[in-house]
Order: sequence, then structure tokens, then C-alpha cells
Amino acid sequence: MPLNLVADCPVCGKEFIKKKASNVYCSRECAGRHNVAIALQRKKDKGLKGQEMKCVHCGKLFYVAPYRISEAQFCSLRCKALHEQTLDSAICPICGKSFTFIHSRLNTAKYCSRTCYYKGQLKKGTVEFICKECGKTFLTSPSHKKIRKYCSKECMWMAKRKSRPTFATNGGMRNYMKSRGKIKECQDCGYSEHPEILGIHHIDFNHENNMPDNIAVLCPNCHSVRHAKHTPHTIDGKLCG
Repeated sequence: MPLNLVADCPVCGKEFIKKKASNVYCSRECAGRHNVAIALQRKKDKGLKGQEMKCVHCGKLFYVAPYRISEAQFCSLRCKALHEQTLDSAICPICGKSFTFIHSRLNTAKYCSRTCYYKGQLKKGTVEFICKECGKTFLTSPSHKKIRKYCSKECMWMAKRKSRPTFATNGGMRNYMKSRGKIKECQDCGYSEHPEILGIHHIDFNHENNMPDNIAVLCPNCHSVRHAKHTPHTIDGKLCG
């Protein structure tokens, strides 16, 4: 059960509520300061001539060896780096917000975030290209000469949709249509009792033309009839039927 007793912190003198009997300090910071003071006292008892100093940046107490008393200001390299940082401010040209950055990035900091940076790079470039989808001209960098074909992602996806699906086998094409619920019934006779036996047929008999308007879903019988009309069956060089 919590004690909820009021006590005084021996380091800062503030009153705090003790939730446990072992609570002596009001915060971890005061506990750390007290431990540093104890460590310094032990070093003094051993005859060390060091000195206790306060960090200029974070305010923590730290022990300084005698030869560093005249120059020591920070408890760590991190506090030194943070304290010596000079912050500058600028206005983002994309969103118009003011943002701060370290002085070493004065010549490179232009945007407040990566989102604004990417937006700012969209219209930049020195080489003019023509979009293969919409025909519009757009600017891009010379390094993208062999990569960029479209002015935007929308045009890129439109071009890909026109060429899809491109499968090496009819099985791949059938699986593509099945995953989209297009293998349901025969388009010639309407058979749908066992859709697992339905297959696909290329209307122009060109298996490399996988455009959606060139694909028909047929049952085995209708599929055979279509191919029979296209390629006459012969026996010993004579037409059958």
C-alpha cells in the first residue's frame, strides 16, 4: 500500500509525497546529484585534488581533474555539441512555415520536411522529355534520361494497365481472371454449373494478345467449336466432315 507521506527532498528542499518507504529524493535528478556529491566527497577523502563543477548546458554536477579545472565547462561531449550549435531559421518555400536548422546547414536547408522537399523537386530539371502516355512535355534531370518515360505516376499506371495482363501461358492468364471473379460462365452457351472446367480463349487466336477485349471464357465444348471453325481438321491431307 502506498504511504502518501509528505517529506522534504534533502537536495533541492522541495516537498514531495513518499509513495514508498525507500523514497528519499523527489526525483531521479536529485538522486543523481546526491550520488555525484557522495562520489566527489570520496575522491576528496582519498586525497584527490579535483573539483566539482556544474555543466553549462544541462546543469548536472561532474568531477573535474585538477589539470582540466581551467577549461572544463561541460559534463560530456554531447552537451558541448548541443551548446555550441547555432540555430538559424528560414521559411519553407512550399508550405510557408518557419523552421529552424543548425548553422552548418545554412547553404543546404531549404525545406522544413521531406514531404516539402519531394514536392519541391517535382518541377525541377534541365532536360525536356515527352511523356509516352499523354504526350505532355516535362522537365527532369539528365541522370533520369534512361529511366523516366512518363510525366507522373498516373500516366505510368495507365500505360501498365493497357499492357496487362501479359502472361507467358494460358494458365497464368486464367489464374489472373479467376482471382478477379471473371471465370463464372461460358460466354457462348451460358454453362456455369462447374466453373472449374471453364477455360479462356483468344478471340483473334493470338496467344500473345492478352488484352481484356481479346479474351473469352468458354466451356470445353464451345472452345473446341471455335477452334474447329478456325482450323479445319484434316486426315491424310483431306478435310474432315
